[in-house]
Amino acid sequence: MCPESALVKALVTHLLLHRNELLIMDMEAGLEHLGRATAGAVDHCLVIVEPGQRSLDTAQQIARLAKISGFAGCR
Repeated sequence: MCPESALVKALVTHLLLHRNELLIMDMEAGLEHLGRATAGAVDHCLVIVEPGQRSLDTAQQIARLAKISGFAGCR
């Protein structure tokens, strides 16, 4: 895991699990955050898509990966 992802994961875990705060994050597009469990402490995610097939395909991959990893709050 790259140092940046490790930092984001530690920060998100601390804020959401230990301090019970609300955090809205604008994450980089793609699957990396779910694959590296950077967003593991997140209750909900909103996937924004562009009007194109590649964007829709990525959104479907995100939904599948979220379901496999037990992260049911992905919309």
